[in-house]
Amino acid sequence: MALFNENNIETLIVGLLVKLGYLYVYGPDIAPDSQHPEGDHFEQLLLLDRLSKAVQRINRDLSPDIRTEAIKEIQRIAPSELLVNNVTFHGLLTEGIRVTKQVDGHDRDDRVWLIDFKNPENNEFVVANQFTIVGNGQNKRPDILLYVNGMPLVVIELQNAIDENTTLNSAFKQVEAYKASIPGLFTFNSIIVISDGLEAKAGSISAGLSRFMAWKTVDGKTEASHLTSQLETLILGMLNKETLLDLIRHFIVFEKHKKVDGNGISTITTVKKLATYQQYYAVNKAVVSTLRATDFFNSPPEKGSPTNQSPKAGKDNSPPEEGGPTDQSLKAGEDISPPEEGWPKAGVVNVTITNHPVSSEPLPLPPSDNPKPFHYRNSKNYFSLPFNPKLKARAKELRQAGNLPEVLFWNQVKNKQFKSFDFDRQKIIGNYIVDFYCSNCQVVIEIDGSQHSDQAEYDENRDQYLNSLGLTVIRIPASEVLYRMKGVMDMLYEHPELRERK
Repeated sequence: MALFNENNIETLIVGLLVKLGYLYVYGPDIAPDSQHPEGDHFEQLLLLDRLSKAVQRINRDLSPDIRTEAIKEIQRIAPSELLVNNVTFHGLLTEGIRVTKQVDGHDRDDRVWLIDFKNPENNEFVVANQFTIVGNGQNKRPDILLYVNGMPLVVIELQNAIDENTTLNSAFKQVEAYKASIPGLFTFNSIIVISDGLEAKAGSISAGLSRFMAWKTVDGKTEASHLTSQLETLILGMLNKETLLDLIRHFIVFEKHKKVDGNGISTITTVKKLATYQQYYAVNKAVVSTLRATDFFNSPPEKGSPTNQSPKAGKDNSPPEEGGPTDQSLKAGEDISPPEEGWPKAGVVNVTITNHPVSSEPLPLPPSDNPKPFHYRNSKNYFSLPFNPKLKARAKELRQAGNLPEVLFWNQVKNKQFKSFDFDRQKIIGNYIVDFYCSNCQVVIEIDGSQHSDQAEYDENRDQYLNSLGLTVIRIPASEVLYRMKGVMDMLYEHPELRERK
């Protein structure tokens, strides 16, 4: 029976995490009053020395001053509502901290990354137990904290399985008490785990007990045997380095919910959602299947590693080097649409008509169709645009091709989600097919991958033609869409050209 007391459960968890590559630290050994303190006071929540070393290791191309200022930014997150702070930190953690650096005498935007999402082994994973935190005049000691690069991203709270008076609900209530007494800890929290040594469930800081879910598989292929404890399965399947970082970066969302009471008074609340294991593996499998179907991969993955070449949620991990991802299996934004005979360059989108490459001027249709080379579409939102009906099949092919950055962006603007504007995808304008077109404000949005010299010339010619029609062209690097979607949408929201034209 002693196997299931709280101390032995801690020992089991620590042992499993050490096998996964975590470094074990006994909390009192690094306390401010210890011989080897890693903090100046018990209110300090970040292991700053570890964080500083990680930021230096991950962002070697940035100056020490810039790296130091980035760390100060997360320390300066202003006291506010618990969830507001968490939203702020999560954005900095997953999208990088925006900074400005000098390049050849000019200011250039860049980002400081707190985690190397591309290479999990370039991060430091620490499991600490019995670490004392002081908040609101109270001493609290969460059972286990998981630090990534000195940031406490996971809280694990345990109860004694052999005590009939304690349940998972007891662990949940203890976490709720921590939120009130040491709320600062949850500024940095990504995942909460509660367990009694047998059962184990994970959830977010806004989740009620009913929303905490078990993680029932280690590899995503088969569910674990009922003879294996849920706790062991959760640790091995969810808290291994790659899956943990993948979940944090791609499978945590914040949603706003509106409620109207009986008096007609409405309130809007933010809910933090963490994917279940079914959602996690289903989404990753769907992404891999889509990209494989579009011939995204140069070759099939090795047997037994269905995602080892995959840019699944998490495999596209950054921080990217300048110019985009360095993973040779993922060329962000590279054309993955079906090839067409007569294309002069693989990987460069050249719209063709009767096998003639596009020029900056509209190409004439066959003589039988002259003197009206283009059809014109009318809308209450915009003036008539030239439209070549012979490109309809090609536009349909491009829509069905599943270019990942374009699909992700489309999910942000379709169905009038963005400012209630109408967006068309793979819109035919003259002899060109543009990625996205907003009819309300006459703006073309192009998602650009890595460019060849002939593609750059082609894009310039196309932009000149579109500008001659009174259209504005906004180009967005595919790597920004893949890695920093929130920043992209914020930029577009403030863009002076993306406004309704009367």
